Amino acid sequence: KNFFQTLGKDVLVNKIKGISVFVCIILFLDCAFLNTLYNARIAFKKSYREHMKYLHTNPDSSSSVPENIKAGYERTIIKSIKVIDVYPKRKRWHDDAMYLKAKATFYKGDISKAIHRLIQLQQSFPHSPFIPESYLLLGKAYLLNVDLQKAEETFQFILDNYPEMDYKEDITLLMAEVSIKREGKSQAIQILEKSLTSVKSDEKKIDIILKLCVLYYDLELYEKVIQIIKKAPRNKDFPHFLFRIDYYLLTCYKQLSKFQKAIDLANKMLKNKNYLIYEPKILVEKGIILKNLRLVKDAIKVFENIIAGNGSSDIKGSAWFELALIYQFELGNLIKAKECYENALPLSSDNKIKKIAKERIDGFNKVIEYKSNLEYIDTEIKDSLDKIEPPASIRYKLGEVY
Repeated sequence: KNFFQTLGKDVLVNKIKGISVFVCIILFLDCAFLNTLYNARIAFKKSYREHMKYLHTNPDSSSSVPENIKAGYERTIIKSIKVIDVYPKRKRWHDDAMYLKAKATFYKGDISKAIHRLIQLQQSFPHSPFIPESYLLLGKAYLLNVDLQKAEETFQFILDNYPEMDYKEDITLLMAEVSIKREGKSQAIQILEKSLTSVKSDEKKIDIILKLCVLYYDLELYEKVIQIIKKAPRNKDFPHFLFRIDYYLLTCYKQLSKFQKAIDLANKMLKNKNYLIYEPKILVEKGIILKNLRLVKDAIKVFENIIAGNGSSDIKGSAWFELALIYQFELGNLIKAKECYENALPLSSDNKIKKIAKERIDGFNKVIEYKSNLEYIDTEIKDSLDKIEPPASIRYKLGEVY
């Protein structure tokens, strides 16, 4: 009271006004700062949600990120950088912004830059609550970069220092991934089968079973794949996982020449409403099975329907390739086969298909050239064979191509 009386009323009012303005400025800066950070978080969450949805419906596209999702991650990165650069004194949330930036970079697919940013976070903010998660992301980044030694060291560091992070055996399964990439399939199988006995959630069980399916399939142990699939829970909450389980079963029946079982399963999968988005992929397998059953006309019809449908370019490329095989080997129509290979070549992303298609297109072109040379000799210049390549030599080359 004495202080206020001494200060005087006018001076007090001016002081209060000045303090109010100062407080408003501080609040405004805080609000602007937090709003930028909030927007960065929202952009990441939206992009991540769309990314996971995309991966669930496109399980074979784990290495590709659609452009619209990339753009969302880029927005996260830009806003996170703004938080760090524009508000340098607000270090209280800098670790949050740095981790957001590193995560968005990782999921965008720029793995080397993500590694650099994660290490930068760990060095700058060693006591941040994001550090344990950052080591998990760093290990995954090393795994994607096929730096297996560093990946293994990072996962072991997590097991030693943050053992609670392995409560769902996520780290153990990542260690199995390291073994797989090192071609240590037997070791990976042992780790996965041991984990399968202890996990409780259906989602994790199916995930482990799928990894085992990949390993056994690569080892051509198709009966073993079928046995392990029988252990998979049929939880309808995970249709993307169940499709992959059934797809492995379908391809194993095909590999074991159990064509009737395969065709029955394919028809059952085509009736499953949850598998509607995978219909073109199932139809490709059905067409191959029909071809193996010598039902060539039915197989051609299936592949032609795929090409006329709404499937991806890659699926249509596979259908054109299978049609080419039918026309070449089943019907002996080389002209039609060449046309199908030419259609398959630009559409398919499978390097094996591309290689075979290109080789056979080149071969057919040589066949056409050699045959036209023989026809020219037979009809035009019978009396001048000494001036051109002998017919026997041309036929020899033609035989080599065949």
